[in-house]
Amino acid sequence: MRGIRTREYLYLRNIEPERWPAGDPELYWAVGPYGDVDNSLTKQLLLRDKPAPYFNLVFGKRPAEEL
Repeated sequence: MRGIRTREYLYLRNIEPERWPAGDPELYWAVGPYGDVDNSLTKQLLLRDKPAPYFNLVFGKRPAEEL
């Protein structure tokens, strides 16, 4: 990911938008689902209830460009 910031805007270019930003959602015995996010009560709540839009903000894939 690369970004440019001005006083009013933040432009982000996601170089590989097909990748999961919080780690692969598949369950691996060593780290668990979304292994790039430390285990916490908040992570457990998000994985259990999947409250939109918070789940997608944390674990969802990002578009190629964001403004």
